[in-house]
Amino acid sequence: MEKEKLDFDSLRLAVKHKRFSPVYVFYGNEEFLIEESIKSILYNAVEDGVREFNFDVVYGNEVEVQNLISLLLLLPVMSTKRVVVMRNSEKFFNKISRSKKEKEAETFINYLKRPNPDTIFIIVLNEPDFEKEIYKKLFELAEIVELKAPYDWQIPSWIAKRVVELGKTPPWNGKEITSEACKLLQAYVGNSLRELDNEIKKLFIFTGEKKKIDAEDVKQTVGLSRNFTVFDLQRAIGEKNLQLAIIIVERMLQAGEFPAVILTMLTRYFSTLWKLHELRKTEKDPKKLANSLMLSPYHIREYLNQLDKFKEEEIKNAFKYLIEADELIKTSPIDSKIVLSQMVYKIITE
Repeated sequence: MEKEKLDFDSLRLAVKHKRFSPVYVFYGNEEFLIEESIKSILYNAVEDGVREFNFDVVYGNEVEVQNLISLLLLLPVMSTKRVVVMRNSEKFFNKISRSKKEKEAETFINYLKRPNPDTIFIIVLNEPDFEKEIYKKLFELAEIVELKAPYDWQIPSWIAKRVVELGKTPPWNGKEITSEACKLLQAYVGNSLRELDNEIKKLFIFTGEKKKIDAEDVKQTVGLSRNFTVFDLQRAIGEKNLQLAIIIVERMLQAGEFPAVILTMLTRYFSTLWKLHELRKTEKDPKKLANSLMLSPYHIREYLNQLDKFKEEEIKNAFKYLIEADELIKTSPIDSKIVLSQMVYKIITE
């Protein structure tokens, strides 16, 4: 039976009630949730005024086993708990899992079996290698917290929960947000939790004593101040978010962007999408696909997600609509905003 894992919410609830584990493994792809979880443990475990004396960060590529364990065995200073965080942890485990380092690995595992109850040890991992015995032991002995990014459809509910959570703290004393405002905020900002959190805090300041944030608040606070780029437009089209794509086109033109630049970049975007469509017929490995297209691992994930939303015929049609828009802008008196908006509408809906 697989060991039960905690998630962000269950961890927050446990530490709020002072239920701490001596060793945690934080792993996943959402850096914002990892940082928030570390803060949650630190602020609930260590009293105000003495945190700097009871909080240490070490790096796996630098720290040696004996030094790490000596640090973990230190007593708290005027506090009931200490917190030690290890980053770059994969390098630490790769180092001690070598055959010549067997005694170090054994020493570390022995600590995990009998950890110091006064120290909370947080190990931050990106991609555990479960082929290595050290990781199997670690996941067996530590409290596992999986901190992965929410899916696209989960973002509005994450926004709503975050607003309620932040709204409980002074000086706000109770704030909520409408469902429509959550969706609009996601449309403007995207799925980055850190950026969403920043915009939520701006909304709190903008709305002041008002208890419920609505869509108009989001438009006034986020929409009017946000500068969009052609990459935002690509992402909105790739996600088939028609409302946001039209807004971005209008904002870019208002900011002085040339229609020809928008068309050129979108043509390049769909060319990449088409190449990926062809390559994926014979190659499934994202890393190899990224190398073939000279894209970063982050961007190849984005492109693959977007490719799933477009059929082959829809990509071909996109090129047709781009050419039509280019000809209309060059030869007709129709306003560029109308031409580009119609083009985006056809690409996303037809």
